[in-house]
Amino acid sequence: MFSKLKIESRNLDTFGIAGLCFFSLISGYNQVVMKVVNDGLQPVFCAGLRSLFAAFLILIWLFLTKKRIKVAKNLLPAIIFYGLIFGAEFMFLYIALDLTSVIRVTIMFYTMPIWLALMNHFLLKNDKLSIAKTVGLFAAIIGVIISVSSSTASSGLRASIIGDICALLGSIGWAYFAFYSKNSRVSSESPDTLMFYAFVVSAPMLIILSMFYGDFVRDLTLLHYAGFSFQVLFAS
Repeated sequence: MFSKLKIESRNLDTFGIAGLCFFSLISGYNQVVMKVVNDGLQPVFCAGLRSLFAAFLILIWLFLTKKRIKVAKNLLPAIIFYGLIFGAEFMFLYIALDLTSVIRVTIMFYTMPIWLALMNHFLLKNDKLSIAKTVGLFAAIIGVIISVSSSTASSGLRASIIGDICALLGSIGWAYFAFYSKNSRVSSESPDTLMFYAFVVSAPMLIILSMFYGDFVRDLTLLHYAGFSFQVLFAS
C-alpha cells in the first residue's frame, strides 16, 4: 500500500529548521511538565483530558480560519486509525513518565528518527537506507544504549523495565504517526484539521482506558493546574 505512493521530498528551509528546533524545545520541556502533573492527575486520564481540551481549542481555530470539517466516508477509517495511533503514542509516553525518570524517557522517546528511518526503508520504494545511513543508524542505537546505561548509573535510581518499554513503544508510535501522516490517505487534509481529528479520536479512547489505570485524581494542587494548562495551550 505505502510503496505505491509517490512522495514529494523537499529540503527544509530556514523557517522549517527553526520550527523543528522550537518544537523540540517545547516537547522536551513538556515532558518535565508531564512528569510533574502526573503527581496530581492519573497519567492516562490526564492525556485524555489534554486531547479533549486541545480539540476544543483547535475547533475554535478552524472556525476562525473558516475551514470546514467535512469527512468523506471513504476517509473515515483512515482518520480513526490516525487518531488511535496518536492516542496510543501518548498513552505510552504518559505511563513511561509515571514509572521512570524524565531523562531515561527522553533519551528513549527521541529514538523516533531511528524507527521512522526503518519504516521508510521497508515500507517505501524510494526511501532506502544507504550503507552510510545504516552505519549512522547503528551508531545512534549504540549511543542510546550507552546514554540509558549512563543515566541509570549516575542517578542511582532503580530503572523501571515497564517504563522503558512504554517509552520505546511511545517512540515507535510517534514514528508511525509521522509516517502515516505523510504516506497515507490522510495526507490530503491540512495539518490543523488532522490534529483536530487526532485529538477528537484520542480523547474518548484515552479516557476509557484511564478507567483501568487507577484513581483519576491523585494529589492535585495549583502547580498541577498550571502544568496541565501549559500542556493544552502550548504543547498541544
